[in-house]
Amino acid sequence: SDLIDYIHQGIPITYYKQENKGFASARNKAMELANSNWIAIIDHDDICLPNRLEIQANHIHRNPNAKLLFANITHFSERDSEIRRHFDRINPCRLDLRAGKAMNNLLIYGCFVGTQGVVFDKEAATMVGGFDISYKYLVDYEFFIRIGIYHDLFSGEETVSKWRIHEGQTSKAVSNIHLTENRKLLLKYFCFKNVTNRTRSAMIFNLFKKYVKQF
Repeated sequence: SDLIDYIHQGIPITYYKQENKGFASARNKAMELANSNWIAIIDHDDICLPNRLEIQANHIHRNPNAKLLFANITHFSERDSEIRRHFDRINPCRLDLRAGKAMNNLLIYGCFVGTQGVVFDKEAATMVGGFDISYKYLVDYEFFIRIGIYHDLFSGEETVSKWRIHEGQTSKAVSNIHLTENRKLLLKYFCFKNVTNRTRSAMIFNLFKKYVKQF
């Protein structure tokens, strides 16, 4: 595989194989194995653009209070070179992403953070408990919300990665799980002390829209 070829070239990659236990378990294991404090996420068939790490290293240096930073990503499929950009619907660069405010905005607007463009601080992630293995599809979204309770987030305008869209991601079975997990999120955060009344109203309305769309 390409990974083994890179290792044979002397590139310092640590390869760890475990039984498939889902995204959350894999991300938690990666955090455990990571030697440095900043971790970048990229999944198996998505693509980092060549200057991603340079761009995000600059973001880290310029925003010392932010513990999770992200930038724009391209959505693409096998048939289309580009479907859209993640920030086309909601541009988080215009939102207040300070601690607490970031949590509320994520609950109001949904997951405007594209996972493939995320870097986060390992110590901060460990403090909030890492990724919740009880979620299947909203693992990252729920993790971003928890980080946003206690820490500033930062959004960069640049496009740093490409997210491959598969047909199975929009199947009815997947949609049913998304709906169940969205309901679980609402129940978890609805009565959280730092959640505003505006956020609660938006959460109920957004969940209602998902039920209407599904049925």
